[in-house]
Amino acid sequence: MPRSSGFSSSLVTPNPPPAQMLVVQKELHPDHSLRTLGTLTMLALVGCGRGGFDAVADGSGTGDAWWDANWLHRRKISFDNSLSTENLLSFPVLVALNGSFDYAKTQDQGQDVRFVDADGLTQLAHEIESWNETASSSLWVGVPQIDAGSLVDHIWMYYDNVAASDAQNGGLWNSGYVGVWHLAADPLGVAPQMVDSTLYGNHGTAGGFTSNAARIAGQIGDALDYDGIDDFVDVGNGASLDNVFDNGGAFSAWIKPRSDGEANLGRILQKGEPTGAGWYCDVNRESVGAVHSACQFYQSGANGGGVTLNPALTLAVWTHYTVVFDTLNPNDFRLYLNGASVPVNVSAASGTRADDRNYTLQLGNNGSSIRTFDGAIDEARLSAVPRSDSWIAAEYRSMIGALADIGAEETRP
Repeated sequence: MPRSSGFSSSLVTPNPPPAQMLVVQKELHPDHSLRTLGTLTMLALVGCGRGGFDAVADGSGTGDAWWDANWLHRRKISFDNSLSTENLLSFPVLVALNGSFDYAKTQDQGQDVRFVDADGLTQLAHEIESWNETASSSLWVGVPQIDAGSLVDHIWMYYDNVAASDAQNGGLWNSGYVGVWHLAADPLGVAPQMVDSTLYGNHGTAGGFTSNAARIAGQIGDALDYDGIDDFVDVGNGASLDNVFDNGGAFSAWIKPRSDGEANLGRILQKGEPTGAGWYCDVNRESVGAVHSACQFYQSGANGGGVTLNPALTLAVWTHYTVVFDTLNPNDFRLYLNGASVPVNVSAASGTRADDRNYTLQLGNNGSSIRTFDGAIDEARLSAVPRSDSWIAAEYRSMIGALADIGAEETRP
């Protein structure tokens, strides 16, 4: 990517009083945002007479100007996208704050937290999934672009402003997501308990659960533990969920199965019924006795296409599970475990994909509540675009804390 050429300057003035000035070099990216290339430190002339100029020392020690003086502290969040071969656009990044973070410098629920792009100007949409001042907190931020192979792209997290109001914005889930369910709420709470974080509002209502003990520690914050008998989350059939895979789509979730579930076919999610419409992904047991997974996409007037996972799933362990169905190739089913593509058996589809708009989306079961998942599900996402290898790998790395690095605290100059 081309870089700016910098500048040169020479000044002659008698006995000028020196002051340091930090000059920030920028470039314009294809998405029309300015990115910081680096900084130069030079001696500036303050209050010198004719032919001179005024300058103000930055004082922060970093070369990145302070976004807003009402926020007293900030941290730099850097990204390691060295393994990616593509630019990640509008990418949701997990920012996990652990016990070493000084919560005394924030409001009680993190209302004063703000994220700002590297240009020092653009405020970024964010969501606080959980805020726990005695342990760890999970926040999501929408990053406009992380360059392929980059080790230097970054954003800023600002905090410590007692007068700031909450500024969370679900707009961060704007890159093809039609549903994002953290599954972190009490299933016995006021319905709909399982809130969809996207702007589509595809909220889920929990049923069958008899105890709030089903809310357990998850891979990220809390998760939902299904009993393998009759638990379910009904998301409904909003228009944004209909026929999601017609132009290619993807589903992902963290799963921790105890077994293959009810009737040996515990659903991770389903939209449709086994009558020739819709689709599902499940955990099942093949004749060899190992627990596997399968996804089926029903066709009308012919056989449905599907994919079966070759390697067995590991029980009682959190696994990041992603399936992609790309309709540019009718039989292009891809399955990923922990961010990596895995071997699958593909059953070819024929006929026309059946309309699923009359069926509700179920998380952890099917519409008849006879295919209950047995185990925990966390961070379920449904996209109306097929995800790439790089996106899926980065998504996984983000959620295990390998993508974002939170720097040391800086104080407003």
